[in-house]
Amino acid sequence: MPDSTDDVVLDQDEHIFVETSYKYTQDEVADLLAAAGLREVQRWSDSTQVHSVYLVEKAAVGLPVSQPNPHGLPSMAEWERLWAYWDMLQLDVIPKEMMHTKTVDLRHIPLFYVGHIPAFRAIHLARAFDEPLIEPAHYATWFERGIDPDVDEPEVINHSHSKVPATQAEWPALDEVRAYELRVRERVRRAYRECDGRWTRKLARVMQMTWEHEAMHAETSAQNVLQACVRLHRPSQLLGPDFASLAQGWERAVKADGGREARRKAVVVFDRTEVQLGVEDDEAEDGTRPFDAADPFVWDCEAPARMVEVGAFKVRALPISNGEYLQHLTRLATVTEANFPASWAPSGDARTTDPTQLAVKTLYGLVPFALARDWPAAASCVQLEAVARAAGGRLPSQSEMAVFHRAHPAAGTHANVGLRHLHPVPPTLPGAVRRQGGSVPASNGGLWEFTSTVLGPHDGFKPSAIYPGYSSDFHE
Repeated sequence: MPDSTDDVVLDQDEHIFVETSYKYTQDEVADLLAAAGLREVQRWSDSTQVHSVYLVEKAAVGLPVSQPNPHGLPSMAEWERLWAYWDMLQLDVIPKEMMHTKTVDLRHIPLFYVGHIPAFRAIHLARAFDEPLIEPAHYATWFERGIDPDVDEPEVINHSHSKVPATQAEWPALDEVRAYELRVRERVRRAYRECDGRWTRKLARVMQMTWEHEAMHAETSAQNVLQACVRLHRPSQLLGPDFASLAQGWERAVKADGGREARRKAVVVFDRTEVQLGVEDDEAEDGTRPFDAADPFVWDCEAPARMVEVGAFKVRALPISNGEYLQHLTRLATVTEANFPASWAPSGDARTTDPTQLAVKTLYGLVPFALARDWPAAASCVQLEAVARAAGGRLPSQSEMAVFHRAHPAAGTHANVGLRHLHPVPPTLPGAVRRQGGSVPASNGGLWEFTSTVLGPHDGFKPSAIYPGYSSDFHE
């Protein structure tokens, strides 16, 4: 390379390389950001949705959205990422004074779950390694099990539940429970150091089960405290969303789809087919087969794999939105607790159908309804079924939803999963053809979706030996 004092001689018509310009589609940008460990805070785009400017940040929390074996042994890095989010929720977002405030009838106070997560982990680690419980040992009794939907119906739910303290004074201090959590986490780290290269199927199953148990509670705990969202602290480790500005971009995207009515009428059609439900995993083989990193470890209700015939059907491409649910509500004779979504908040005490007097609950506080009307409606199964029936439809069955998700996977960098956002976003229709072939799948905006299938017996079900109380009440 010549230094600055050298002359550079160019021939006539010689080409000079100036720059490389590369165009990315939105899903390619999502892949790029995910690979770099960055989180999209906001995207500004023109009316064509072709040219965009992104605001991103180094993700303080996040979970992997694509893995070679999502049901396999979690890595220690995955544990650390999960703990980072759990600590943010429990120690940063939930105020200490809320730790003894029950926000949902069928759930315990937040402090219970601060203890439940490490207690569940400690119980199964002690059994797996045949060692004493981590102290205080009685936490395993206090925090072992939460509340089931039919807890007051012993003929339905007949296993034991934690006998929790009756008064606030009897609960341990948050700092004491937190210290217990840190001791249990260190036991997990030690297990990974000791078992490196010597994993057994049983130990890997315990780690997968306890990790996924914690991931599920990371979601349900957030949903629980949303009921008191005006009292929450905004997540300090993340840039907060500018909902008014975001909504402008969402509005342009809706218009690009042809408007809300076109989005509501968009359907996906499937011919008669077969689909696999469940995953092939036999816990009885844990003692006879060596560990294989490719092995899946699933909850007992998810096994075995079985093929199911599914008749031809068509399904809406997008879930029911807040705006559509509000339209449904305005057609009813009265607005009651039974048909008013718990995710909405009226400006006063009275439930209303006036959108200017409504807001939607988020971990960032209340968001005006007008800014969240295109988000998927967070409502109960009964409420959403009523909307579907009123429109001449129904909720899909489990097998139908499996067919839909086979074509439009719920996970992936295109979707609002893995803590990409801590609030719902408008779902998206199937996209244009990618450069590398195929098309961008539809996304649902970041909420779990109900089906019409009731959890119940299926052929080949075997209750788990290491956690028999998980689903046997519903399958036997």
